[in-house]
Amino acid sequence: MDAGKQLIRYSLPGGVFIGLVTVFDFLFRWAWRDKPSLAFTLITNDGLATAVGVVILGFMIYQFYYSMHQPIVRFPLPRAVHFKRTFDRAGWILGGLSNDRSRNKELLHEIKRVQGIKGALGDARNLKRDEKYQERWYRNMHAVRSLLNATRTTGDGHIRDDYVALGDMYHILGACRISTLFAGVAALIHAGLYYNLVEHHPLRSLGAFIGSLYIAAVWLRVAQHNRRDTLHTMRRQVRRDLRMWLARHPEYLTVNPDIRKEVQKTLGDLASGDSGDGTRPAVSRAHA
Repeated sequence: MDAGKQLIRYSLPGGVFIGLVTVFDFLFRWAWRDKPSLAFTLITNDGLATAVGVVILGFMIYQFYYSMHQPIVRFPLPRAVHFKRTFDRAGWILGGLSNDRSRNKELLHEIKRVQGIKGALGDARNLKRDEKYQERWYRNMHAVRSLLNATRTTGDGHIRDDYVALGDMYHILGACRISTLFAGVAALIHAGLYYNLVEHHPLRSLGAFIGSLYIAAVWLRVAQHNRRDTLHTMRRQVRRDLRMWLARHPEYLTVNPDIRKEVQKTLGDLASGDSGDGTRPAVSRAHA
């Protein structure tokens, strides 16, 4: 990913955080009749510091987001606590490369052979053990990424590009949801530290609090709705595109040395950190 794209990617969640905190502050200023706020002096007076802060905040928010975007979501809970499982979209994609079940199993078998994968591919939802689910989740993800990278060898790189673009939007919206939560917490902490809610117009303060809560709830609803639609579009589009690509280029699933060499190269890129869709690289024990 180039530096310009990385900069934009990190600045968006940070920008959402700064923007929402500023809106919340304006509401509380209205409630407290423009009582000055030291917390926003830097934002008002120093644009460069604000721009740098936006990128740094965005980077920090992304790290928090990626710490939770794992097959088994445990952070920030203790490891023994089971919170939820992240949807296995790669397994869903691999499970629909053909309308015929038996043919789909054959395709998965050939993909495993060509890519040199050990272990099963396909839907992991029915796996009860978290460790097995996690291994299958990563295995599926790497197999789909390798397929997408291989489309470039036949001049069909737009399939991968579309997936990357939708994946970027999916993760940006996910990070922006966390920005909203952080902004709400920051505004409440700021209000509690700098003001006395009882002495400074309690009814107006209540109105400002309700207004802030409503704005945050609306933005969260919009971000969640768009993120869900993006995921729906991404997984269905790439499954159809890969299905048609495999039908047009059956040579990918042969033992052609040139094809195998290209596939092994894409797997090597994944192992070295070039994930292709903007997500943090993660290699499961199955590939170790």
